[in-house]
Order: sequence, then structure tokens, then C-alpha cells
Amino acid sequence: MPSMPTILTANGSAATSRVFQPDVFNLTSPFNLSVETVMNSSAATPAYNVEVSNDPANATAITWFSSLLIAAASNTFLQITAPCRLLRLSVTSNSSQGAVTSTVIQSG
Repeated sequence: MPSMPTILTANGSAATSRVFQPDVFNLTSPFNLSVETVMNSSAATPAYNVEVSNDPANATAITWFSSLLIAAASNTFLQITAPCRLLRLSVTSNSSQGAVTSTVIQSG
């Protein structure tokens, strides 16, 4: 059964969203995340990454990987089937007025 959607928002330039922690310990079902990202900026076209990590959430330094979606400049839909512990949205360039929003749904 799908989880309730989680909303991640990054406002302004060079911003990151809060961190989403998927349930990776539910071993009775396959891992599946859907990430829908929408740009809410009319001032400029933002560039953003969807980043994941397998570090613990309480780690002193978290290593983020953006190889799933790099420098996107339009609305996107991403499906992640490899388990990850953490997920965030990272805006790499944008006007200060713009925002990028991701909706994350976990199912499996």
C-alpha cells in the first residue's frame, strides 16, 4: 500500500529541502519510490538535483549522490527501485523568488 505523500520544497538559489527517510527495513515488499518534481518559478528556470544517500540520518557528515537526476531544468517524474536511506531535493541555481517542489510516495 502506498504511503502518504511527502512534500519537499527548496526555495531560492542554492537551497536544499528537508531530508526524507524512506522505510528501507520493510523487507516483505519491494522498494519503490516515486518522485514528482515541479518548478514553481516564473522568474528564472531553476536547475535541481534529486539526491540520495545510504548514510544514517544522524551521521556527522552525509555523502549525497545526485546521479539519479542531475541539473534538471523542467518538471520531472523519477522512479527509484534501489533502496536508499535518505532523499533530498537540491537546487543548484535559481532566482531568489523561485521554488522547486517534490512529492515523494513510497509503495511496495
